[in-house]
Formats: sequence, C-alpha cells, structure tokens
Amino acid sequence: MADQTDNVGILTGGKLQQIGASDRLTLTGGLKVSAGTVDLTGATLTGVATTAIADGTASVQMDGSGNMTETSLVSANLTPSGALTLRGGGASQFGDDVGYFAFDGAGALSLSGLTALSLIPGVSSTWGTSGNSAGTLTATFESLNAGAGAGNVAITAKSSYALSDTTSTITSTAGVVTESGLVSIDISPSGILNFRGGSTSTFGDDVGYFSFDGAGALTEAAITSIDLTPSGALTLRGGGASQFGDDTAYWVFDGSGALALTSATTVAITGSGAVTVTGPDNTAAAIALKGGDATARLTVNTLNGAEAVEINAALHLVPVNGSGAITQAGTAGEALAIGDVVTISGTAGKVFQADGNHATEERQDPIGVCTLAASGDAEVVRYAIGGIATTTFDGNVETSDIGKRCYLSNTVKAASLTAPTGSGVEVWMLGKVVACPGGAALAQVLIRPQFLYTAAL
Repeated sequence: MADQTDNVGILTGGKLQQIGASDRLTLTGGLKVSAGTVDLTGATLTGVATTAIADGTASVQMDGSGNMTETSLVSANLTPSGALTLRGGGASQFGDDVGYFAFDGAGALSLSGLTALSLIPGVSSTWGTSGNSAGTLTATFESLNAGAGAGNVAITAKSSYALSDTTSTITSTAGVVTESGLVSIDISPSGILNFRGGSTSTFGDDVGYFSFDGAGALTEAAITSIDLTPSGALTLRGGGASQFGDDTAYWVFDGSGALALTSATTVAITGSGAVTVTGPDNTAAAIALKGGDATARLTVNTLNGAEAVEINAALHLVPVNGSGAITQAGTAGEALAIGDVVTISGTAGKVFQADGNHATEERQDPIGVCTLAASGDAEVVRYAIGGIATTTFDGNVETSDIGKRCYLSNTVKAASLTAPTGSGVEVWMLGKVVACPGGAALAQVLIRPQFLYTAAL
C-alpha cells in the first residue's frame, strides 16, 4: 500500500495492514474498524494532538502533552510474558478508589487508605538496605487513627514466624517462642515490665533457676547464692509458717508469731552499740536461754574484761539434767569428773579436787563443783560457783536427806552429810541437798560454799 491521506478510514470485514516500513496511512478524521482487525506490527500510532483509543464503553485518551487519562474503563489486564515495569518520573500512585501506595518521587513510599495489607510471596523475601553496607533499615508499622479509638497494628503469620540476624533467631510456632544463638536480651522500659507465665514457669540461667509451679508456689534449683542488697528497706515475710536459714540450721516462724531456732551450732550477736532482748510486760512470760544438753553452754562475754555482765532483773536458773548452776571456766591441774568438789591451788591458779583432810590448807577450801570434766592437766574445766549442781558424796544420799546441809568431806573430792571432825580441821559448808535419786552417792546440791569454823585443837 502506498502512502494514503483521507479524512476517514473505514474497513468492514477485512484487514487494514501496513505493507512496508516506508508506507504511511494518515487519517485526519479517524479510523473505524467494524468486525475486523488492525495489524500495526512494527508501526507507530501517532496522533497530531489529542488521541483516543476507545470501545463502545470506555476510552483511553492522550491529551497531546504526554498525559494519559481513562473514561469508564472497567479493568486493565497487563500480563506480558516478560517483565512488566510501571514507573513514574515524579510522584506516583498505585491503588484503588479507597487505598493506594504513594511514591513521593524521591524514593519514599507511603500507604494511604488501606484497610488491609497482605504480602504472600511464593518464595522467601528479603527486606534490606542498599548502598552503604553499614546502613540501618528502619521499618515502622504505625496505625494512624484520627478518631477517638486507639489504632492497632497486627502482624500475623499463618503457622510460624522467625526474627533473626546473622547470629541468632527467635521463632514462634503454635504459640511457643524459642530462640537459637541469642546472646542476650535487654528489656529496660521506662514504665512497668511484667513477666508472667500462665502455668509452670522458670526464670534463671544455665545452672540455677526459680520455678513457679502454676499454683503460686516458688522453688529454686541449683542456685549457688542469692544477693539482695537494695538501697531501701528489704521485707521478707511469709503469710504462714516460714523458715530462714541454711542446710543445717534455720529460724522457724510458726505463723502465729512464735520464733524458734533449730539445729544452730552457734549463735553470735554482735552489735556496735547495745543489744537488747526485751520480753513482754507479763509476769507469766519469760525470755529463756537454754543449752541443748548437759555439755551445752550459754556464754556471755564482755568486750572488756574489766566490765561485768549486768542483769537488772531476777536471775532464775532452771535445772537441766540435774544442773542449773552459775559456772566459772578454769584450767584443770589434774583429771576431774563431773560432781567432784573442787578448789583452786598453786601459783598457776589451776583447779584441783578439794580435800578436807589435805595437808595443804588451800586444798581444803571448796569453791564449787565440777560441771565439765577434764581428762588431765591443762585442760579446760568448768565448775559451779552457785545454783544447783550434781555433786558426788562420800556415802549414799537418801530422799529423807533432802533439805540437809552438806559439808566438804575428809574424803577427797566428795561432799558429806556430816561435818568433819578432828583437831584443827576446817569445817566448810558446801550447800544444801535439794534433790536426789536415793540410794546413790550423789545428789543435787544448792552450792553455797561457806567457812563455818575450825575444830578445836
């Protein structure tokens, strides 16, 4: 076909075709094709000014200045077998009548009017930065709500999701969150932080941890130590019976205000000032300090040997295992047994058995009764200087003898129910018998050593 010029081109049931590259068809009025096709392969369709392509319903217009608009277009289906590129030279929008993506012409993308956004790639997808490898990609998901209600953003995975970097991964599957390779977690909000499990929960490290059983009970496993050093007050109180201590000994609160100490080997209370133990203002109540058995002792030491222990109240001694005595510590000069009547002799001030018939006068002066035995010289010994102590006698003591005086015997280390006789013998009253089993050479004696007289020469 040679170059043709006409006002209108009409083709019915046929085919209008460009024959060669140099052939040109110019239609100043328009082109109408009924029941036919127009094959413009390799050709350029150019309008002089406004150009429109239309069917019976919709049209696409070019305004002659590079702008394209549509009228009554129902849909546009662009499905090329190769790449499809839609890019605007400036600000561009892609969407529908309600919501759309808006590119600002400088690389920023915003979403406007979207009611929902669903991104479901068929393969793994990567969001990242380009250019500077040290750059940081910041993804902000924000619900902009102009109304009175609060806006919410929900990111939901159908089965599981994972957040990871090059070292660690946090994974959530079926409501269970796990981690792999995580080095540390730093959560430091300016407001309240709550960590609570709906059932059994544990909090700790690779060695020890606290375990909540889901019913309010807390236990620990493998914790080596706990250091609680607040700058303010520290309160530890149980709602019922409570214990505080170690694997051997502990304080026991019974839930009703009573406090007991169990299995303690020693108790040391050291105050920089006065230490006060106060009982209730009630004559029926008492503060009791007890040793656990016959060898246990309650020791009160002053920081300065020149000072005394002052008791501004009545001192009540309760016998335990036959003894409720005030004792003195000393160094034995020989073997001593519990119940021996003793004295102090020699320049070293050692404790020996008393003997009313001894040649040395100082050995005839009883000072008390042994309450802690010594197996030999230079060992520690204790002896009662007051109160009640189990005492050895030179003969059997019967229950009928309770209330009688007893004296230092002429038999070494023993007490006697009768005063010793003999020219020049010193007579010492040791105390009074207050209890005895009967039929044995021992009794509980209220120790009150007192010199009475010297027998006539």
